[in-house]
Amino acid sequence: YVLPWLILKNSVRAFIVDQWKLKMGFQCAKLRTHLEI
Repeated sequence: YVLPWLILKNSVRAFIVDQWKLKMGFQCAKLRTHLEI
């Protein structure tokens, strides 16, 4: 019963990391456009 829980935990962590990377990438892009203008 432990294995599915570990897989679930890992996929949730991967999902959170992906969301965070997307957010940071969006912030960086926004900053870059502000600097270019």
